[in-house]
Amino acid sequence: MKEHNPNKSFNSKAMDWFEKTVGPFMEKLSTQRHLLSVRNGIIATIPFIIVGSMFLIILNFPLGDGEYLKDEMPPQVVNFLTTIYRFSMGAMGLYAAFGIAADLGKTYGLGASLSGMMGFFAYLVWFDYFSLTIHAMGGRINI
Repeated sequence: MKEHNPNKSFNSKAMDWFEKTVGPFMEKLSTQRHLLSVRNGIIATIPFIIVGSMFLIILNFPLGDGEYLKDEMPPQVVNFLTTIYRFSMGAMGLYAAFGIAADLGKTYGLGASLSGMMGFFAYLVWFDYFSLTIHAMGGRINI
């Protein structure tokens, strides 16, 4: 029989209960290959997020009185920096689709590049279908 310890705090008791009941389920869930692939694919996009964020910060660096650094730059420089930002952050879904599919393909013993390209094209097909559906319903998508 388990002995009752009255000196144990509520937090300690709650943590013990959590580790015994929820812990094994979460451990099993954390080793599921599809969730691992989503995690690894999203982690692979972090360099693009960092690069895009740097250019966004440069463009929108506050100078005071509601002015930003992009207001003081020549339009060609602003366009160049905006293009880099859009290619890094605007295409994040494509990067993630490739990374997730490539990692999942590796777990199944398939080629990572072929799996990644299949995920990339599946994303494009889904996105095109989604945008056509929105257009047919009278909506509009601006990319």
